[in-house]
Amino acid sequence: MKEQKLFWSPGVTWEVKEGVLKAAAFAIRTDFARLFPKFYFICAAGASEQEILAAFSSEQPDLLLRFIRKLHSAHILVSGIQSPDEIFYAQKKLFQSETTYETGYFMDAAHVEAFREKAYARQSLTGGLAVKLPHSNASKLFEQRRSSRRFDGGTVPFPDFAALMNLMMRRPDGGFYYASAGALYPIDCYVSVYHDRVENVANGLYLLDPLRGGLIAVDSGAELEHDMHYAGNRNIYSGSAFSLYFVYNAEYSMPKYGSRSYYYAMLDAGILIGTLNLAAAEHGMGCCSIGDLNFRKAAGAFRLNGYQQYLHCMIFGKPAAES
Repeated sequence: MKEQKLFWSPGVTWEVKEGVLKAAAFAIRTDFARLFPKFYFICAAGASEQEILAAFSSEQPDLLLRFIRKLHSAHILVSGIQSPDEIFYAQKKLFQSETTYETGYFMDAAHVEAFREKAYARQSLTGGLAVKLPHSNASKLFEQRRSSRRFDGGTVPFPDFAALMNLMMRRPDGGFYYASAGALYPIDCYVSVYHDRVENVANGLYLLDPLRGGLIAVDSGAELEHDMHYAGNRNIYSGSAFSLYFVYNAEYSMPKYGSRSYYYAMLDAGILIGTLNLAAAEHGMGCCSIGDLNFRKAAGAFRLNGYQQYLHCMIFGKPAAES
């Protein structure tokens, strides 16, 4: 079997000061800091563990191997496609805004609302309207669409659950219900059912099979950890019925589109999320996109391979009555 190559993560900068290697959020005091920048250039080009050891043959191999694996476990050295967080790690540093916000600013609800209204009104700053468009009511389906952040803990009927799943499956005519770059559909959809809240479906983690039209049991009986969700989202999770996890499978698009395939996959996921938002409204379900969670807490249950990366989570259930 071919030994995997390790690469220095493209988004991670580094420096060595007084024997301390500083890379990403890590400060590592190590004798091997003196191997830089040669160590960095070897890994930037890609090298196996044995190739790195051979490049530094005068070093004690067991200690150097431990150092290499420490960098690998910290995702400073990577051996497969990266998560979106790792890809975009450096973007905040490059973003140079004319407006600064103090730490904790967005923890205040009034500040968040003011920022939201500012975002909504941004085009108004560019001048008067050239064309005034008359208001027209959207169809009932679009009027019903909204994010639900409170669920009543009720059971989702099986026909409604199945109808939602069907939108991710292949149609009888060979097509799909949502668009994908090159019609490759590289998004793997995992379904976590819990709390006995989906009629006729046992609790557990499933993988949707769009070709055969069903669910494959990945981890029967498993209920993903409550604390994989951050504190602000745990109440949303606790009343819901099931979640969808969208995972990009690079093996089925990157050979055709190269590095742009990751970008296309994110667009695919967004199209699918929009489709499911409308479908949830049609079937009387609530849904909520979860922007961030600690996927690593539950990653083992998914049994992902090196070609797969988690992208996004949506939570579904019976919406609580509006007060």
